Amino acid sequence: MVRNLLPSLLILAVLTILHGCYYLRQGSALWDIYGKAKDIRLLLSSQNLDPETRNFLERTLRIREFGISLGLKDNDNYTTYAEIDRDYLAAVVSACRPLEFQPHLWWHPVVGSVPYQGYFDIEEARAEAKRLESQGWDVWIRGVNAFSTLGWFRDPLFHFMKGYNAGQLADLLLHEQTHATLWVPGHPDFNESLAVVVGRRGALAYLNETYGENSQELRDYRRRLDTNRKFLDLFLGLKKVLGELYASDVSRERMLTEKARTIKEFQENLPEDLAAWKTRPINNAVLMTLSTYEDGVAKIESFFDLNGGLKPSLEILKRADFRGDPWTWLDRELARTRSP
Repeated sequence: MVRNLLPSLLILAVLTILHGCYYLRQGSALWDIYGKAKDIRLLLSSQNLDPETRNFLERTLRIREFGISLGLKDNDNYTTYAEIDRDYLAAVVSACRPLEFQPHLWWHPVVGSVPYQGYFDIEEARAEAKRLESQGWDVWIRGVNAFSTLGWFRDPLFHFMKGYNAGQLADLLLHEQTHATLWVPGHPDFNESLAVVVGRRGALAYLNETYGENSQELRDYRRRLDTNRKFLDLFLGLKKVLGELYASDVSRERMLTEKARTIKEFQENLPEDLAAWKTRPINNAVLMTLSTYEDGVAKIESFFDLNGGLKPSLEILKRADFRGDPWTWLDRELARTRSP
């Protein structure tokens, strides 16, 4: 494990010199967390491995192989397993202007500009959120259970994933491995929408192939997708209403008042299965983050439908010359494919 990390740590050391202590702190935490990971096949060869962990690791290997069969990158991701001292991997900070859907962007080498920044220490995330709030930004801190280092590191599995059902686990791993397979710098909306589509469609295909069309696993995952769709429809509907408010010519004070009233009314009318959001803060940062992941999904799904599904579509995308703007490329391809 240490041998595999050394080239990436040398790169990290250069980035630290160029871009300051953020990389030093996060790199140190990454080294600590990833350094605890153990090779899955060695664990599976042990007679002392508990049945729950064995079942989990065997499931992840099957998902990993399925992803490779779709055309996702065959690297060392998800071939190691780590137990850490919390039930999430990192805290992610997002920020957005309070009266327009303009996200705060952080720039990173390789990745480009992205509307979120991750921290392994929750107190660092809170400090960044406080700094941005003092500048007038709407801010959201959320926990994430995995992320892709885009092939720079050997991304492990974590103990808290053992509680995920088959659909959740497949969706998560296929989503993150999509990032390791294809990432267009500076276009997080395209990257996230693509990973959402591959994660969802890939999970459906995996469950159907592994458990069967009428399996409980597939029914559970379809039910989860339905619930998620209702959630997104509601929240992106709120974003649309607020967007119309922000585009109006009312005063700033009136706009802030109407924004607060609209969000309060929205929360009061949420269905019971979303009751937790009745008391959680909802602001532009929350809605902008959801939009980053979802706004391009329908267009990418159309591309997949027109090009024969997951595997052939991924092959086309991996060979594509985006020339800096994947959405322009995608619009051109959709028009070409649809033309008689």
